[in-house]
Amino acid sequence: MALTGARQTGKTTLCEMQLPERLDLSFTYISFDDPDERLRFQRSAVLILENITTPLVVLDEVQKIPQLFDPLKLVVDRERKKPAFERKRFVLTGSSQLLMIKSIRETLAGRVALCRMYPFSLFELTGGGEPPLLSRIWQDQALSPQDAGLLPLVSPGQLRTLREVRDEHQRWGGYPPVWQRTGETERLNWLKDYRKTYLERDIADVGQVANIDTFALAQKLLCSRTANLFSISEVSRDLGVAVNTIKRYLELLTM
Repeated sequence: MALTGARQTGKTTLCEMQLPERLDLSFTYISFDDPDERLRFQRSAVLILENITTPLVVLDEVQKIPQLFDPLKLVVDRERKKPAFERKRFVLTGSSQLLMIKSIRETLAGRVALCRMYPFSLFELTGGGEPPLLSRIWQDQALSPQDAGLLPLVSPGQLRTLREVRDEHQRWGGYPPVWQRTGETERLNWLKDYRKTYLERDIADVGQVANIDTFALAQKLLCSRTANLFSISEVSRDLGVAVNTIKRYLELLTM
């Protein structure tokens, strides 16, 4: 499985703390942030992967070692020939999903399930237990009598709290580090640093953007059109670039 998603959505936390507990499996965690691990795997990746004895193997920051994917493909193919109860399960994740997805598509296509992780939703921040009311209405295409009966039971205090959380979520988004900060200045500074890292590392590393400043301006123009009818040609005209360039920017922004 490849766990994708933007930076700082909690992928590493999920893999280290929650996934092994939920699956009730012992695990080996390897982060390629460590240059020694990268050197070790560059020398004998197949041997190392095959000698791991735990049923769950978490490989973090895999985009930092593109040489890993061919050996991993070989090991995964060998594991698939074993009985199901003997197979090792590999979980791949990384902070630069643009590079990670590129390597997966080129090498592990058909061998890996992609699971995308998002920031906190409003439902998660309000601590709901059951599926949200709107999700149930959407799924059933109707408002059940039970849900209709619950609506008048919500106290004014609960409604005020929910509205406050909703407004905060709309303003700041759902990234966990944002919600770990209470001050407006701290939150704003974190988001600025996050955007800078995204532009200077993720987008620059992909190598499909000739001018990072133009891409950054395109981000702002696209954000200003939220909840409006979208015209690629209009954005192209305002930005002074070709329509195909805007399409490429959109593809990068939605990965």
